[in-house]
Amino acid sequence: MEDMIHWGIDSLIRVPLQIFRESLGGGALPIEMDRNSKDKGTMMIGNKRPDFLCWVNGVLLFKGKEKAEADDFPVAVDELKEKFNKFDPLYFGNVQFMICYTVAGLLLGFYVINGLPNSNPLNHLVPLSNQLNIKNSRDRVSILCMVVNIACIIRTVSSTIPRTIVPIGKQLKLAKSTITFFEDSVEKMVPLEHLPYEGDVNDCVAFLQQMYNCAKGHPGLIIIQVKEGRGPKIKNQGIYRVVFETQGQNF
Repeated sequence: MEDMIHWGIDSLIRVPLQIFRESLGGGALPIEMDRNSKDKGTMMIGNKRPDFLCWVNGVLLFKGKEKAEADDFPVAVDELKEKFNKFDPLYFGNVQFMICYTVAGLLLGFYVINGLPNSNPLNHLVPLSNQLNIKNSRDRVSILCMVVNIACIIRTVSSTIPRTIVPIGKQLKLAKSTITFFEDSVEKMVPLEHLPYEGDVNDCVAFLQQMYNCAKGHPGLIIIQVKEGRGPKIKNQGIYRVVFETQGQNF
């Protein structure tokens, strides 16, 4: 059901941003956009990525959450706040703000998540617009105006963003594997033909699972841990997949 609303939202948000980028040039508006997919043949972690993502010089600055039913609007808003709160300042620095939108049925709203330390409450979700109806022509004009303003913000802050950022939620292609960084974990996927193990692949995966289980929760033994319930598995189309998280630091 949610996939059916993507085309309407894209025509109002993603397509105008792409037009601006092509008109201004990638240097003036250095953005990359993508959509979440429940299954691209590699089985992304369910509900980890927002439905819409826009990176600026590798920084996830604009994202959207979409639901099929209008009654789920508060749920979409809560999910945006929940994911923002998972950013660990130890690894991501102090994220000061993030622009976002929520869609539920025909209803749409723009927000900014205020992550400044003096915000009360912390990570407060500040509305940037009223609740808009994408079926209403006047509201569609308001949405396009908001997109223009967001493009201006992106263009203003892009020059201050360093180019050595690890992009959150974006699949990074390495030589023989794919790595995706999330707010609280890292997903690694490797085609079975590129696994550096000999013998029966199921036996190898079972051995790795036992090894990760033994290392779980032992400080000093290993920094990276397998996330609970996300151990090494063989997924569809011959993909080896495992999800890691940091063990953290004891104080």
